[in-house]
Amino acid sequence: EDEIKIMLVEPDVRTREVYCEVVAGQKGMKLVFATDQQAQAVDYLRTQEVDVVIMEMELAEGDGIGLLDEIEAVEGACVPIVANS
Repeated sequence: EDEIKIMLVEPDVRTREVYCEVVAGQKGMKLVFATDQQAQAVDYLRTQEVDVVIMEMELAEGDGIGLLDEIEAVEGACVPIVANS
């Protein structure tokens, strides 16, 4: 069975934990990487494939728009989902 591979980019520790718990409870989904750093997310995408990126627009370094541009350049097939709390 193919699982949807999800990467999470979220600066808030508690919010990141909640997303991780929610994804873990979903059949057919797998959280493959979670980080609070834009650079780590891009580095991961350079070597690994993901299907969905869930990300916060306000990041500690950079912003969500910049990350979207980098994601598109590295991983054209994934679907970004933007969250803004």
